[in-house]
Amino acid sequence: MSKIRLVTGICIIIIVVCLATVGLFLILQNETKGDNQNPPQQTFSEPNNEVEGTLNHVVDGDTIHLDVVENNIRFARIDAPESGESGYYEAKYLVSQLITEGDNYVYLDVDNQQPRDIHGRLVAVVSVVIDNKLVNVNAEVLRWGMANYPNHDWLKYVNDYPSEFNYQEWLASDYPYLR
Repeated sequence: MSKIRLVTGICIIIIVVCLATVGLFLILQNETKGDNQNPPQQTFSEPNNEVEGTLNHVVDGDTIHLDVVENNIRFARIDAPESGESGYYEAKYLVSQLITEGDNYVYLDVDNQQPRDIHGRLVAVVSVVIDNKLVNVNAEVLRWGMANYPNHDWLKYVNDYPSEFNYQEWLASDYPYLR
């Protein structure tokens, strides 16, 4: 009888250990599910505005001229339609509208990897303050353009030129620098 008690005792211990292991596994699994339901917030690059000035005029949907810069400013990472292409006037108007909402005052985060393009234009992220909020004009134009003129290659030069800016974060649903 003592062998039966010993075997029974060992079986009970094994069952208790197994149940405890399964219970611990389920507890850990529920904690992990909770983490997946509330993923950590994505962090975005903060603008480093190195130049600021007043708008002289809008050249097109990805180029402007300021009072403090000799050459034009080319929007980093995007390519708006050129004159004669579908969406040209609309993109130009959007840029004018955004900058006018910002009281014609513009902030530039110059691209450290490629500060000038082949035409000598300063390459930058253009920002304005609208309703006390910093707004990335490049991101606004890119989002608007991709939604309204999907046949235009808004990212035409992304692979051709190095840049410190990540256009993909501009497209994220929780990107904070939008109107």
